[in-house]
Amino acid sequence: MKKAVVYKTKDSFVFHSEAKTKTGIYIASSCIFRLLFLDSNDEEIFKCMNSVLNDYKENVKHPEDWNLFFKQYRSLLNSVGLKNNFDKKGSKLCNVSLEENGILTFMPTQFEKETNSFNHILNNNITVSIEENISSIIKNLNKTFDLCC
Repeated sequence: MKKAVVYKTKDSFVFHSEAKTKTGIYIASSCIFRLLFLDSNDEEIFKCMNSVLNDYKENVKHPEDWNLFFKQYRSLLNSVGLKNNFDKKGSKLCNVSLEENGILTFMPTQFEKETNSFNHILNNNITVSIEENISSIIKNLNKTFDLCC
């Protein structure tokens, strides 16, 4: 399974790949970031999403210094216009996975003030085949963002 994250801000999409460490923890693949404006066409959005999914890595080295890891991650988010990874000013986060059988799963999240983090909204995942037309896939991505809170 390949994994990625998509943020939607007031004016752009921010994509980044994920990586699975040797210990099984999913982390941001901090060197793979893509930015598109909201008025980008469906094909551009699809290519960007597919690109970060294809940059997914497994068996990466587990971060030795989590403080440094999060500092670098926040710096990358700042560089693409996100104040931090828990931007409460209207940014939304959607996790994306691509199964080996070609099924894309979009997972909406909600921001939890108590934990200062995005958490999955259970039972609201949207699935679509990677073989469907691009407009349908992006429509489902946007529908997922509508479910985010």
